[in-house]
Amino acid sequence: MKIKFPKNYQRYIDVAMEEAEIALKKGEIPVGSVVVREDRVISRAHNQVEERGDITAHGEILVIRDASKKLGKYLNNTLILTTLEPCPMCLSAIIFSRIEKVVYLARDPIWGALGGIFDMRVTLHHVKGPLSEYIEYPPAEELLREFFNSIR
Repeated sequence: MKIKFPKNYQRYIDVAMEEAEIALKKGEIPVGSVVVREDRVISRAHNQVEERGDITAHGEILVIRDASKKLGKYLNNTLILTTLEPCPMCLSAIIFSRIEKVVYLARDPIWGALGGIFDMRVTLHHVKGPLSEYIEYPPAEELLREFFNSIR
């Protein structure tokens, strides 16, 4: 079965942005993520690095962990929508969990792994990387600016 990607991501963008806003209110870098299968939200999460005292508690990692509890170790036929370009750690988890598509709303020129400072859009020796799509979404960029301006 091949995943049918939704034509309109707005519903999932709204969910991811709600999660990013929760993160911002908690003093976290405002990143929200959602895993979708067959036009249904499977899981949603946001960054919780400070809250958990865990540097791996990025929104993408947490949403993958939760989706895996529901669907099993491999997340075939799913996509992940996240408000910020995934870092190398998160993209590695996305690749190895077999998520088929990554949609992201803001570029990360420093830690981004889909063309930022890194470009991990390559086929690994035994795992095909996911499709990726950047959707320029100014509200996601504004949340990030708001956060970083508040700590400087």
